Amino acid sequence: MSSSITNNLAKLNAEQLCKHKDNDNELFKKKSVEHRRRMKVQKEAEHQRAEAVVRQKAEEEAKQKAEVEAWRRAEVEAKVCAEEVKRVQLKQSSVSGPSKGK
Repeated sequence: MSSSITNNLAKLNAEQLCKHKDNDNELFKKKSVEHRRRMKVQKEAEHQRAEAVVRQKAEEEAKQKAEVEAWRRAEVEAKVCAEEVKRVQLKQSSVSGPSKGK
């Protein structure tokens, strides 16, 4: 082979290698961009799930507090009613006086 043909082949191979490297670099960039996009979407989804868990726990705690408060109010009302019944019974027994024995 002549040196000009050899030089042309070498030049052609070098151009093809550069073109191949450029294609690889472009593909790498596209894959990197796609990977970053997927990671961003995944992180956002994880963030939303975490927020949902926190919100759910807060709602459950609020519900439990409300239930406890309702039970406390019911107990206080029951106690007040029981005391009122005792007062009425004592008042009635003191008004009617001691019962007469036969």
